[in-house]
Amino acid sequence: MKKVIMTIMIMMLSSLSSVAQKHLTFMGVPLDGTISTFQKKIADKGVSYNPKLSKIFPVGCRAFDGIFAGHKAEIIVYYDNKSKIVYRAKAVYTETSEEYCNQLYDEIKNSLSQKYDGEETDSEISNEEGIDRPVFRVYPSDDFGTKYGEIDLYQQRDAVNLIYPNYYSLHIDYIDLKNYFDHQDKVADDL
Repeated sequence: MKKVIMTIMIMMLSSLSSVAQKHLTFMGVPLDGTISTFQKKIADKGVSYNPKLSKIFPVGCRAFDGIFAGHKAEIIVYYDNKSKIVYRAKAVYTETSEEYCNQLYDEIKNSLSQKYDGEETDSEISNEEGIDRPVFRVYPSDDFGTKYGEIDLYQQRDAVNLIYPNYYSLHIDYIDLKNYFDHQDKVADDL
């Protein structure tokens, strides 16, 4: 009888440890799986591949155009070049005025705060002109308090986009922690 109980307990523990880890979602699509699968899923949501912009980015990035959170955005997806597994996606609202960028920042910050129960931080970063810009970061976590993602929201003054007064951009950066660390491990293996 003890052997049966022990066997059942071992089976239960092993099944708990094999439960799939939760992944951060971007536009309702988990940041998991291959870039091809991810691209198809966001294409189904009206996002289109931008080959011209993709050529600017290094290997392991693809660029798209679409609507994110109700606004026109450039969407950048990062994936491991060897495994092709997606680990990060970013929406960028470009060519905005400083006032509109601040307005969007506040709107999206409030939405992120309402949606995610994880740990939040507010800080500032200095840009190339030494001007401090706010950064909002949230760490979504599962029911056990384990962080599975990081979302960064920040503003940037675009040095190359000098269309006054619309040279500000707002970045919303989603990072799936498990796949990001797996990617970093593969990069470290090359060193």
